[in-house]
This record gives sequence, structure tokens and C-alpha cells, in this order.
Amino acid sequence: MEITSLLGSVSTKNGETYLHLHINLCWEDMSVIGGHLNECRISATCAMILRKIDGTVERRLDYPALSRQDNRTEICPDCGIREALGAAGISPRAKKKFWLR
Repeated sequence: MEITSLLGSVSTKNGETYLHLHINLCWEDMSVIGGHLNECRISATCAMILRKIDGTVERRLDYPALSRQDNRTEICPDCGIREALGAAGISPRAKKKFWLR
């Protein structure tokens, strides 16, 4: 597996450090999966460039996600991500591997 893209921001939310990261990962068969990165462990190396921007950004949760089942029912953001992974045909094994909450 290789990280092919990692973009996002480091800010604060409720006074705590908050990472909002988007990642794309490439498998050995050249298929790609992407989404929000909540947690990871690097087993070899990961070259990254971080750029500091002056100022403060405080994040807050605006609204819950909408269910893909009817596009009206409000669900928690985590459940929205689970539904999106399922709709994309991501296997249960891959969901476990990348669903880290």
C-alpha cells in the first residue's frame, strides 16, 4: 500500500488539536481508496510537508450527515462515512482496516 495523496489542515476543536485530513491510498493491484483519515500508523516512512499559516482556526460540528437511504434522515457523521463506504462497495475487511473510530 502507498499513500498517493494526503491533504488537510491542523486546527483546534473544543480547545483540542484537530486534524482534518483527506487521504488516497493505492493497493498493490493499483486500485485506489480515499476518504478522511482519522488515525494511522506508519510502518516504514511517510514524507510530508507541513506549512504553517498564521492565525487561529476553531472548528465546530455544524450539522449531522444525511442518510444515503432516504437523503432526509439525519445521522451522525461517523454513520454517514460508514454508509458512504458501503455504497462505494468497500469490503467489510477494508472498512475495518480504514475505519478507525
